[in-house]
Amino acid sequence: MDIWSSLLRGVVAGARGGISTTRLFVVASGVLVAAAGTGFLFAALYLFLLEEVGPPLAALITGLVVLAIAAVLLVSARPQQRTARRPRPQANPEEALLETVEAVRREIAAHPIDSVTAAVIVGAVLGASPGARRALKDLLR
Repeated sequence: MDIWSSLLRGVVAGARGGISTTRLFVVASGVLVAAAGTGFLFAALYLFLLEEVGPPLAALITGLVVLAIAAVLLVSARPQQRTARRPRPQANPEEALLETVEAVRREIAAHPIDSVTAAVIVGAVLGASPGARRALKDLLR
């Protein structure tokens, strides 16, 4: 699948996925204006080089600059290869609980003010909302 069909599929999926037609039009217009501006910049480079080195060499240098920028953009837009995660060996539940408690203890020790703030907020929500208490009870069953 080439890049244009991929881009077209993304635009169609975006239009179906809740992106408004107006927003899609604005983004497409922005891309076209940016392309026109880039074209003018390359034309200006060519005209500048034309006075310095002559038409064939000016065209060659401008073409190489365009190709270099395109290569940088294509390499940077390439999807990153993700390494496959190895599944962690299953520990027994007691060890997993102890590891979790130890990780929470370390976080509380590292961020005491944030921990107290979070505890106060959770306590206020649970104290004020019977629905939140019921949801917590259901979650802990």
